[in-house]
Amino acid sequence: MPRFLSLLCLALVATPVHAQTYTIVDLGTLGGPASQAHGMNAQGWVVGESVDENGQDHAFVYHDGHMTDLGLAGSLSAARSVNDAGQIGGYYYGKGYVAFRTTDQKVTDLGTLGSAYSMAYAINASGHTAGCSYTVDAREHAFLWDGHAMSDLGTLGGSYSQAFGVNATDLVVGYAYLANGMYHAFSGRTSGLTDLGTLGGAYSAANAVNDAGQIVGYACVQGNVKQHACLWLAGTAHDLGDLGGLYSDAIALDGSGTHIVGRASVPMQSGYLSYHAFLWSDGAMRDLNDLVPQGSGWVLEEAVGINDAGQIVGSGTHSGQHRAFLLQPSATPVAAQNPLPGSLALSGALPNPARNSARFSYALPRPGQVSIRVLDVSGRLVRDLVHESKPAGAYEVTWNLADDGSRRVGSGVYYARLQLGSDTRTTTVQVLR
Repeated sequence: MPRFLSLLCLALVATPVHAQTYTIVDLGTLGGPASQAHGMNAQGWVVGESVDENGQDHAFVYHDGHMTDLGLAGSLSAARSVNDAGQIGGYYYGKGYVAFRTTDQKVTDLGTLGSAYSMAYAINASGHTAGCSYTVDAREHAFLWDGHAMSDLGTLGGSYSQAFGVNATDLVVGYAYLANGMYHAFSGRTSGLTDLGTLGGAYSAANAVNDAGQIVGYACVQGNVKQHACLWLAGTAHDLGDLGGLYSDAIALDGSGTHIVGRASVPMQSGYLSYHAFLWSDGAMRDLNDLVPQGSGWVLEEAVGINDAGQIVGSGTHSGQHRAFLLQPSATPVAAQNPLPGSLALSGALPNPARNSARFSYALPRPGQVSIRVLDVSGRLVRDLVHESKPAGAYEVTWNLADDGSRRVGSGVYYARLQLGSDTRTTTVQVLR
């Protein structure tokens, strides 16, 4: 096994002791109320799109403390990726969507696969770009542009595909439809695509690939009940977990594959769906909002890029406005604000007695297959609340006081049993009707 791969496998199960903290740089706008970041290079240059003073979305590049309009034609434009040479890939809208690459302020139209639509999402060190375009029969297909011509990468047997990442060896990643109507993450070249599979569910997609060939994206778990951030190593999919919600998506990774960023849904008491930016490292996923100064006024909603210097770029809301941000690592990592638990734990139910629902908090000192089951006084299974693999960390789960058939349970005493491997913890809850 290559050394980098063995080290990364260790990171997948490591227990973090310290967490890096960050300061936030607001990248501003082009004169309007909003901006959104899409990518970053090793020097910390950021690209994206921003609303200008006329209310139009324009592609921008940010470096040396300034945001600059790329000045592209059309009513809409977006810069999606930037390499270390400062070349930028993206798209603009004229009579249709046009994929472009800029080199020293010279704009190159990358053409199409046959119909008037193309978008570039990624660029590598050679200036080669990947994205998607319509074919002559108006099917959207992934492409690789090698500096001279655009090649159709095809599909996995279905009709459509899109490419979102490309590395220095022209390995392209994205998603493609199968003949059965499902879509899977792929990696491939002009010679053909490889199906990367899923985490047991029906769907997956790849968002980025580094020069070591490590790939990140998302995949559905068994039963499609959750969509989780995913890391593919040597063709094997690894579940990166979530932030307590049903959805997470890995969007970018550094050169070693040991630091991964993206977005994940978080539980909200209001019932509304909310997303937070995350950083995955040392085997655990952390909410980036916990790693920036308290009271900053920011809600970091997604992270879309990370470089080997540890800088992270993304977008969120600041005082109610949607803004692109750059996170700068603090000089010295500090102890994690929420250190991992030292032992398996299951709290008492809240409220207890319970009339409508009961909430349980639990803590996992290590990753593994976890189950939480509700039993009646005779030991009969009433409800299977949790049954999945989870990383180490603290979690909550709510029981709606119904059985596995969605029937309301009667008054009485019930037991909640947490199991991680051979370790178990049990607590009681009294239901009053």
